[in-house]
Amino acid sequence: MKPAFISLILALAVSAVVFMPVANSMHSATKLNSTRISDCAFQSKASTFKSSQVLTTDTLQDLNGSYQRWKDIAENAYTTPYQTNYNYSQANVSVIYEQTGSSFSGSFDATGLKPNFAYQLKLQGKPIEDPVSDQRLKDIGRSYDIAPNLTGGYVIFDFILTDRNGEVHHNFSLANSYHVLWKTSQRTPQPNDSAIKWQNVEGGPEDLPHAYASNVGPTSIGIYAEWEKGIPGNVNLPNGTYDVKFIITEESFHSQKGDTLGGYWSTVMGCDVAFTIFNAVHDVGITNVAASKTVVGKGYSMSVNFTVENQGDYFEDINMSMFANSSQIGNQILDSIDPHEAITGGFVWNTTDVSNGSYVVTVGVGLVPGETDFADNTMTVNVVVSFPGDISGDGSVDIYDAIILASAFNSVSGGSNWNANSDINNDDVVDVYDAIIVAANFH
Repeated sequence: MKPAFISLILALAVSAVVFMPVANSMHSATKLNSTRISDCAFQSKASTFKSSQVLTTDTLQDLNGSYQRWKDIAENAYTTPYQTNYNYSQANVSVIYEQTGSSFSGSFDATGLKPNFAYQLKLQGKPIEDPVSDQRLKDIGRSYDIAPNLTGGYVIFDFILTDRNGEVHHNFSLANSYHVLWKTSQRTPQPNDSAIKWQNVEGGPEDLPHAYASNVGPTSIGIYAEWEKGIPGNVNLPNGTYDVKFIITEESFHSQKGDTLGGYWSTVMGCDVAFTIFNAVHDVGITNVAASKTVVGKGYSMSVNFTVENQGDYFEDINMSMFANSSQIGNQILDSIDPHEAITGGFVWNTTDVSNGSYVVTVGVGLVPGETDFADNTMTVNVVVSFPGDISGDGSVDIYDAIILASAFNSVSGGSNWNANSDINNDDVVDVYDAIIVAANFH
């Protein structure tokens, strides 16, 4: 039977040559018969994100806030002349911040503010000029009424306490959302509230602001911020550009009605700030997996190629692995991959010691430290290992496989009628040697 079948195969092959276009006869003779893990084939790199710290300095202006507070955090009233003559145009206040960063962060420097005083630090949205940023602030903070059918967003993200001369230097980074400030004597701090800042309040007539008629203190006062929303220490502005206002608001500590010096959360100074939030992440993922064939003859090799991308913003060492069902085929380490770089590579699977059957071949990239998105860290293809010459993958070598081979006969890899499964011996051409393998295993 087999000599006759070889004749049949050759007849079919000749028929294919007569009735089908002849493919380019030039081809590679590379055979995938190695058991080693193949080296990565490096291709073009995507652009790499590189950050540089650029700082912007803005000066806060007097906003002529009404209902101001005229006593310090220890309830010591300022003198009448100070109340009459002081305004915030006398203060020198600036904010220095990063133009681009993972958080709105920088430093706050001030002289000439009210002495021994508490101020809220806020970002306030511009609902008309930049409604997107305004909504982001609403999402992490609070909203307030501007006009009928118009609200604005803001977030209290920190607070400052001035010294006896009305001076303060403070570094900040937006990571919290607060509601209001309290003294420890007014309310017991709750678990999500800020840490307590203790101020030793003291001053006198000789101090530069001349706000006190006589010596005051020392009195130890504890101030903290009441939590508003989000996870304390982990409130993040969403990625994007921001055109908002940086403002400071006097803390009035829920002063009672009739307390003419107690104030009512007066917003007193501010400036426009523009910045970009870019939250750097660790993230790797597989974007493509392709098997060189879907049916491979037992004892022959096949390749599984992949494209893996560093989708994060840090250089990463990437660990690639491949499994056939639960059996590991191999792994490889890709060192120091640039942010947003895509790399192609591959594995070679030698099936000499593999049982016939259907296999789910999984290519995986290991989680990198800090990665939270792992939905794209694996990708699969289905492969059948069968008798050499079983091109269809139905478990037998028969006339149907001969027909498939004949339709691809004389084709080379990349040709119009190429069928990788028909290239049984992996020499990148479907020819008489593949036909002989079919004939030898025909049953």
